[in-house]
Amino acid sequence: MKICTLLLTASLAVAAIGSEQPHYGSGLAGVLRQLGVKTPVDELEPAPIPGFFEVVRGLRVLYVSDDGRMLIDGDILSIDTETNLTDAARRRIRLQLISAVPEAQRIVVPAAGATRARIAVFADTDCPYCLKLHRQADAFANAGIEVQYLLYPRAGIEGDTWRQAEAVWCAPDRDAALEAVLGGEVLPAADCDNPVRLHYALAESLELKGTPAIVTESGRVIYGVVAAEEILAERR
Repeated sequence: MKICTLLLTASLAVAAIGSEQPHYGSGLAGVLRQLGVKTPVDELEPAPIPGFFEVVRGLRVLYVSDDGRMLIDGDILSIDTETNLTDAARRRIRLQLISAVPEAQRIVVPAAGATRARIAVFADTDCPYCLKLHRQADAFANAGIEVQYLLYPRAGIEGDTWRQAEAVWCAPDRDAALEAVLGGEVLPAADCDNPVRLHYALAESLELKGTPAIVTESGRVIYGVVAAEEILAERR
């Protein structure tokens, strides 16, 4: 990406990495080792700033100079396009992480007719706003939006919400079971091969702050209840 003019936000941190900081090692490879990045140097993505590479650690995006002497930790904004280039990278990372979960390991509520958009929704089983969102299922389906649920029991592993999440997945009709649980019904404990641990780990890696957490096809995260029109507006 060629960016003629760039603005670094006030929170941008630039650190010189050289002989005064020998613990980083020498050159770019030494910096990457210190950061715990195992990607080979020749596979790094070029950064929007000439002479820098984009380095990803989880959702954290860093920029390291090709000589390994400078490290930028902060967002890069393009004045020309008035966009946050670092946030665009985070969106790409979110989509990559979610795509690693096979569709067979999601609760899919298909669109009615042609699919115009897809969203991933991280839901907890005791989340009242998740219930409000789920009750818009018909509106989403009729608008051509496919909803793919992933279970995120925020209370943690082996708690009541965790066991209810497993019970939802083990139910013959997962969509109906999810609505029942969200409505206050307590399902009997169930034991089956399920992806709840995978969903939970994914939500944690995405650093989600609450439920429902909606991830759109652009990689944007929306918390709470949203109308179908807002989802479709991203595709216009």
